[in-house]
Amino acid sequence: MRGEGTVRDISMGGCIIESQASVHVDDIFYLQIVLEYEQAPIEVAAMVRSVSSRGIAFKFLRSAQENKRLLAFVQGKTDQLGPCPPA
Repeated sequence: MRGEGTVRDISMGGCIIESQASVHVDDIFYLQIVLEYEQAPIEVAAMVRSVSSRGIAFKFLRSAQENKRLLAFVQGKTDQLGPCPPA
C-alpha cells in the first residue's frame, strides 16, 4: 500500500501523520520521511498504534530508534525549543 501524508508530530518513539490512507491498528509500514528537502528520506519501520481525528499514530520499531539521522533531527528540533523554565 502506498500513500502520502504530513507529519504533525515526531519523536524517537514514533510520529503522528495526517493522511487519508486507510490503515488498521497493528498494521506495519515502512515509512519514508522527508526531514529536509534535497536530502534522501529516512526509511523507518513503524506500527500503527491508533487512528483518530488527529491522524495516524505510528510507533517506530527498534531499528528506527537507532537511526542517526532521525536522532539528530529530533534532538535539533528539541534544542530549538530551548530550555524549559524552572517550575
